[in-house]
Amino acid sequence: MDDRSDLGPDKKEIDEQGGAEDRNMAAAGDKHEVFSEKSEVENINEKTPTSTPTSTSTEVAKDAGKTEPAAIGPAHPMPKKQRLIVFFGLSLCIFLGALDQTIVSTALSQIVSDLHGFDKIAWIGAAYTLSFSSTQIIFGKLSDIFGRKMMMFVALVIFMSGSALCGAAQSMIMLIICRAYQGIGGGGLLSMTQIIVSDIVALQERGKYMGIIGAWRTLASVAGPLLGGVFSDKVSWRWAFYVNLPTGGVACLIMFFFLDIKKPGVSFKEKIKMIDFLGIALNMVAVTMVLLGLNWGGTTYSWSSAAVVVPLVIGGFFTGIFIIVEWRFAKYPIVPLRLWKRLSSAMIYLAALFHGMAFMALSYYTPLYFQGGKGTSAIEAGINSITYMTSLTAFSIISGQIQSRTGRYRELLWFGMAGMIVGTGLMATWTTTTPMSKIIGYQFIAGYSTGITMQIFLVGLQAELSAKQRKTDLAVVTSMFTFMRSLGQAIGLSVCGVVLQNTVTNLGGAIAVQAVQDISSISTLPPNEQIIVRNAFVAGVNRIYLTVLAFEGVSFIGTLFMKHNSLRHGRISKSEKAENEKPAEAKAEESDQKPSIEPAQLEAGTVKEEESKS
Repeated sequence: MDDRSDLGPDKKEIDEQGGAEDRNMAAAGDKHEVFSEKSEVENINEKTPTSTPTSTSTEVAKDAGKTEPAAIGPAHPMPKKQRLIVFFGLSLCIFLGALDQTIVSTALSQIVSDLHGFDKIAWIGAAYTLSFSSTQIIFGKLSDIFGRKMMMFVALVIFMSGSALCGAAQSMIMLIICRAYQGIGGGGLLSMTQIIVSDIVALQERGKYMGIIGAWRTLASVAGPLLGGVFSDKVSWRWAFYVNLPTGGVACLIMFFFLDIKKPGVSFKEKIKMIDFLGIALNMVAVTMVLLGLNWGGTTYSWSSAAVVVPLVIGGFFTGIFIIVEWRFAKYPIVPLRLWKRLSSAMIYLAALFHGMAFMALSYYTPLYFQGGKGTSAIEAGINSITYMTSLTAFSIISGQIQSRTGRYRELLWFGMAGMIVGTGLMATWTTTTPMSKIIGYQFIAGYSTGITMQIFLVGLQAELSAKQRKTDLAVVTSMFTFMRSLGQAIGLSVCGVVLQNTVTNLGGAIAVQAVQDISSISTLPPNEQIIVRNAFVAGVNRIYLTVLAFEGVSFIGTLFMKHNSLRHGRISKSEKAENEKPAEAKAEESDQKPSIEPAQLEAGTVKEEESKS
């Protein structure tokens, strides 16, 4: 089904996942093709043997139920060299999308100096976050309709044009609007990158690729503030946005020449009919209102103010309407509610939400311990926090390798979650006099544990899909995961920000109020007052870590409901299992009686058939 004729005769010998990966598949018992369009349909029969076309019905009956089902290959296989080139381009995309979440943090002072509008400074980051989070699910669903390559280019064009407009902004209002526009592309890049990786890499090998993707995203989070500061000090804050253009250009070229994924075979008119316009609108309003209330609560406005309560109420109301519309009325829902019917899948989403809350809070507030508690500069705080980020990055890659080699992911996730709880609990014991050896050691425990867990949630969700669901729901499941994690990060930052502010102001008194807004002002206080405020800051960070412990505890409980599914063939649904248990003779007789269905017919009808069941 996959049209690859324009890439040369060497496509006849497709290296499904590279030589080493094929050997792994063979060692697991798969002696036949890893992937073909025909085997994708036949793989549902888990207990029927993989046989050659010349196998007799007697041999089939003899071996029925005794052999492992064939391994699931990628939906869109490509030669190893081409796949690695595409993967590099996807890594650039994930880097760009994540970079712009943090790069402006150290450029804000220069931006305000040039454009003025200090009272609107918080919107520079909030505008990007709001659109970044609210569009991820939408890109996932539209990629099923218009194709992966098309939607990746849409995301790249929006992101790059938004970057150019941000760099050219002549007022704070213009910059905020352009940041919101840029965030649409950033959310699309994050969602589409993970979807395409899932398309071109077999489930059994997906963990190690996702681990590298996670490492790129972490690297962007670390590099963002550093690059923003360098551009602001040495060139101009505008280059914090212009830097995206050459990098994005390289990604565009790679996607154009090497990303070869067949478009859905339906007419443009049919594609338009498949767009859930009402669901998209309701989703964007609901997510935007909720995130708006969370961003304002406890910082710009008090939690009891109408400016916070009203958006949260509106967001909750539209969330309810969205669920009803998707459940009862949408013919092609952007979020099929059937994905939430399995307890295992629903609990993984919940665990991913709280994991995102914990991860972002640890990453964001740990440097404040050094600045507010120990009196270091911002650069020194970044250096002191590097242990957490480097260990997280390294073990994200290592975890992916372990998943791919062993085929086990659930036990690895439990081990990582337990390590996160231990590491965070140890970090909660820090004081203003804690030695650097303990600071580094505790960060390492929390960092490597977080790295182990980063991508397992997505692999577990994708392994939950049955053979039919893999054809229709892979993109939606993946984009829903990215959304839940992004939503968790926004919630975690807001909740922990309130914890810090309340603790510092309560323990530090009136002198600490200014310190919460401007940490550098602590050094201007008299020595005795500095001690009071710094102790209050450490207490605030400690309470953040205790709050993070609660997030991690909920996430850990959620992972206990995760069921293990083979990474070779995924979950076997009840109907597929019933089909597998039929006698081989009955299957052969049914096969002879059924009219043959062309692969193209199957592809064209799958989406409608599956969606109509939701």
